[in-house]
Amino acid sequence: MTDKACDMNSSRIRLLDESTINKIAAGEVIERPASVVKELIENSIDAHATDVRVEIGGYGTKSMLIVDNGIGMSHTDASIAFKKHATSKINRIEDLDSILTMGFRGEALASIASVAKVELVTRQESELEGTKVVVDSSGIRSITSAGTAVGTSILVNDLFYSTPARKKYLKSARTEIAHIVDVVSRNCLAHPDVSFTLIIDGKVTLRSPSSVKMLDSIVHLYGADVARSLVPLEYDSDLISISGYISKPELTRSGKDLQVFLINGRPIFSKQLSNAVRLGYYTLLPKGRYPAAFLNFTINPVNVDVNVHPAKREVRLSHEKEISVMIVSAVEKALARDSLVPEVQLNKKDVPVQSRLNVREPERPSSSSSSEISNAYKATGSVRLPASTEVPEQDGSGSAVSSRSQVPVPSTASSDGYQAVSNSETTAPIIIPDSSSDEISRKNVIKEEKEPYQYPAKDTQRRLKKSERLQMSVTLDEVAELNASFTPSDVKVYGQYADLYIISDMDGKLILIDQHAAHERIMYEQVLRMQDLGWQELITPVTLDLSQKEKAIIEEFIPQLEEMGFSVSEFGPKSYVVTTVPSIFGKLENTDVIHDIISDLLSVGRVKEDTERYDLLCSTMACRAAIKAGAVCNTKQMEELIRQLMLCNNPYTCPHGRPTMISFTMDELAKLFKRTG
Repeated sequence: MTDKACDMNSSRIRLLDESTINKIAAGEVIERPASVVKELIENSIDAHATDVRVEIGGYGTKSMLIVDNGIGMSHTDASIAFKKHATSKINRIEDLDSILTMGFRGEALASIASVAKVELVTRQESELEGTKVVVDSSGIRSITSAGTAVGTSILVNDLFYSTPARKKYLKSARTEIAHIVDVVSRNCLAHPDVSFTLIIDGKVTLRSPSSVKMLDSIVHLYGADVARSLVPLEYDSDLISISGYISKPELTRSGKDLQVFLINGRPIFSKQLSNAVRLGYYTLLPKGRYPAAFLNFTINPVNVDVNVHPAKREVRLSHEKEISVMIVSAVEKALARDSLVPEVQLNKKDVPVQSRLNVREPERPSSSSSSEISNAYKATGSVRLPASTEVPEQDGSGSAVSSRSQVPVPSTASSDGYQAVSNSETTAPIIIPDSSSDEISRKNVIKEEKEPYQYPAKDTQRRLKKSERLQMSVTLDEVAELNASFTPSDVKVYGQYADLYIISDMDGKLILIDQHAAHERIMYEQVLRMQDLGWQELITPVTLDLSQKEKAIIEEFIPQLEEMGFSVSEFGPKSYVVTTVPSIFGKLENTDVIHDIISDLLSVGRVKEDTERYDLLCSTMACRAAIKAGAVCNTKQMEELIRQLMLCNNPYTCPHGRPTMISFTMDELAKLFKRTG
């Protein structure tokens, strides 16, 4: 027999050793420091604890200590607690049909010990002294007696020391801390009768006193502003009971950060539940926005399969379709019972003072004319552009804009309560709010006649190539054939449909343009090309109430926010104050854009390149600053919007990859009307 034949007959399948098996299994349960906190908090809840303290050192990889006042463990139980599949929750497979405890798999402690160094100290009330167990990836190191109070404390040191490759997949310290805060926050809502304390590097980050009311926990964790925008939701049927709160349509986020779903008291993530909640809002929400929802679903355990994922983050429901229909109905009824008209509280300084501004037109077109469209729109809901195609560089909100150009002008009273740009031979009026009614200061407003800043071609080209690579998921070959040297005479505008789509004729083709997507593209490329975005100071600083999770990460991203023109500083234990905003916003009507940017930055994390993070910031800002669907435009405004769009490097999609326009040739129209054979 040859050597080759011997090799073929030798066994290539081997049994893994127990240590390797445990490390592989731990990868499914322990993904990051927050996973450890989640598993140990669940153990504390199952032990009937009413007080849980979590202490974090070095964003969790250095140390994590979880202390509770639960029933504790006996010496015998503590000795076997770290064995694989050792659990007090179930005895047989049928018990899975009636699971009401947080844990049941018996994997948490074994998985943690396989990737970290662990010390457990516990005592139950019937014993005079407690038990201390020291364990690491090699197994139990010692079991000794220890003096301790009733309950359990678990110290986890040097996470992933035995699997160092896992550390490279962790994100920044702030991001990992944010995930820990999120885990604790969700458990605060799930168990309002339990007092939670989170201490990070010796500083109390979160303290949630025990309460029987979920709303009290929401106020504490997410702030009074969020709580004020909530409406109660109650629903009961034979299949499901729902209790909690959802937001009025005025409170939304770009992500699902304000959604917490509990099934029988267990925090879970469910795309199905989230979709059903959003469907209940029907057309009340803008596309891509998500409402706040803090809901507890009580369902017969027989209809809930919690044994789907080792980390128990997901569940499978019986009667999914019926439950979804019930959720939609419950949301609709909750919204119908409450007034959905946003309440506005005005101070005296918010009341417009009538005045008139005279602004002279620059000699040359300005690259920032798109901001004028946005700012004028934000002021009145409509915009009047200059009769010529040259748009003056002027901030429509009367704000003080650094690195921007304006002339100081006297103000006179106007009859409509707004500042109006006076008519001249070349300039049509643009209606903008009086600066005294705006949040923006007019100090240091000056006019500088200078050439636009020319950025290094290499840097601009690098950014645009990067963004184009991200966005060309939609291609419009027929639109791409349009003449790059487009001039206003090339376009014929027929009108506006549904206050959203511009109907036009370019190069013999019928073109439909999404005005929001088009303006978003214009604003996006403008921001990318500007090294200094400019900022404007708010007369009245805006208070930003952050959730505990957002507060945990904002410090990391303050430098990026400052680069964009935001000035954000800490203001009390739960709030930050915004004193400046990017000039393209005109005025800061609400703080949603900052919440969206924080959410975007959190989702990007440390693994992305800085250029991608910058592009993400730019696209978010452009989206929020662009004119929206429902803005009425006249012919000159539509022509100007198209002119600016066709000067973009990529006029065919918005920054998120959606088309800005679609075209129909005469032949295609003829086919649609069956005019050809």
